[in-house]
Amino acid sequence: IRRHYVSSGINAEYGGMRIESLVEVVETSMGPENGKYLTFKTITMAPIDRKLIEPKLMSVSQLDWLNKYHLEVREKVGGLFKELGKSQDLIDWLHEATEPL
Repeated sequence: IRRHYVSSGINAEYGGMRIESLVEVVETSMGPENGKYLTFKTITMAPIDRKLIEPKLMSVSQLDWLNKYHLEVREKVGGLFKELGKSQDLIDWLHEATEPL
């Protein structure tokens, strides 16, 4: 298992936010031809604080990525919360924090 720490951000001079994630390098069949390729699988599963996001400054592909990430967080973490018998308040908070932008 190969795990890496990924950190991306925008120059502070222009504003922006920093996202830090733990990812695993995994094989995938997605590529230009048949063969073995590598991609990243996100291990970190936490909502990105919506108060720090200005959707008007994001491209369509960036918004799409964020909404897909939040859906994955909602499904995986929400399922775990339910499995562990966590409070409905916590589940409701997660649902609100991962609403599409």
